[in-house]
Amino acid sequence: PAVLFRKRKAAEAPVQIIGRACTALTAIDHERLGQAELATDGAPLLLTVKTTQPGERVARGDRALVVARSDDGQVYLVAPVAVQQATV
Repeated sequence: PAVLFRKRKAAEAPVQIIGRACTALTAIDHERLGQAELATDGAPLLLTVKTTQPGERVARGDRALVVARSDDGQVYLVAPVAVQQATV
């Protein structure tokens, strides 16, 4: 018999976002929304983000930690990740 439809793959588990590191695609601060990329096993996720506290800033290309989701669920809150200098 002819196969009209392929079997679908089982639905993938949702990606855990809170508690993971992302990379800033734009400068991120508390007053304006920015964008960050979260790596996954497949295509990366593009997140709309802002920092958790006024005065915090994440430069484009820097890493940040996703710590929460806004009350309306539209924005993820991130905290800067401290970069440790290697001593020689």
